[in-house]
Amino acid sequence: MKFFLYRYSIISIVSFIFSNLLFNLFIIGFHESYASLFSLFIILNLNIFFFFKFKIFKTNKKNYLKIVSISVFFRIFEYILFNLLFFYLLKDVQSNYIYIITLILSFFIKSFVFYKKSDLQN
Repeated sequence: MKFFLYRYSIISIVSFIFSNLLFNLFIIGFHESYASLFSLFIILNLNIFFFFKFKIFKTNKKNYLKIVSISVFFRIFEYILFNLLFFYLLKDVQSNYIYIITLILSFFIKSFVFYKKSDLQN
């Protein structure tokens, strides 16, 4: 578990910072909802690359499909959660804060799921 947490935390922290940076850059030219979608899609591809690079998952087709399906599910979840919070629940809160809340909530759930599916469980 120690190795998983160490490697996964590096990916998560970098993803969190880079995702927020991209969101703030995209928000200049696009609506908040589209900025969220674009930044989450870019981070999805980077995370898949780093999961193999840091050997959290062994490089094979089965693991690739597993990572893609879990990652896509969580990116869709994050996008829906962001839009739900932004348009309906937290109308008075700035979109940057809503985006951060979305990423933090997703991080906790995602960490558990990836740990259970990873090759570093032992």
